[in-house]
Amino acid sequence: MQKCKNTAFIRNLIQSDFVLIESSKKKQNNNSKLTLKLNISKKLEILSLLDTNRDLKQLIRSLQFLNTKSKSDFYLGVEDFFKADLFKEMLVQLDNAPRIKIITDLSFLPKKSRTALFLLLGTTKINSSMLFEKGFFLIHKANSSIEKNAFGIYKIFNSLEDLKKIIFLACLIKMCSISTSNRL
Repeated sequence: MQKCKNTAFIRNLIQSDFVLIESSKKKQNNNSKLTLKLNISKKLEILSLLDTNRDLKQLIRSLQFLNTKSKSDFYLGVEDFFKADLFKEMLVQLDNAPRIKIITDLSFLPKKSRTALFLLLGTTKINSSMLFEKGFFLIHKANSSIEKNAFGIYKIFNSLEDLKKIIFLACLIKMCSISTSNRL
């Protein structure tokens, strides 16, 4: 049964194009294993399926940890207003789920008072030490920039410019936010 769930998750990763990323003119991304040249101007890279699977499972485990806490918050930092509205529409408040707060202005971060997970989407100019000062210790970052190791921050290497990837990530967050008692 567990093997069937794992293969279904990997199949959904492939079908949602979550492992495809548009190639940059700079050096090849460190997580890509294969480059596809579609035409003269467009090249796609296929990310490592195992690394992407590992990174998303770290996010899933963090969300499941929030479900075990009676008072918990999930902060989603997005600078793009279109993506923020899309996440607001898709992540409707559910009973017994962590409270979901979408922040578009990252210069004014609230001070955390409860157990919280912070997910940063896209390339932001926010410093990780600023998040630690505000009391956030469970941080995930999703972007396609190659960065130095940011200790204490989980990294999901991907470009979230494609609507299909955003919907996949929002559905993943929503499914993990539903408590186990609501799913049965």
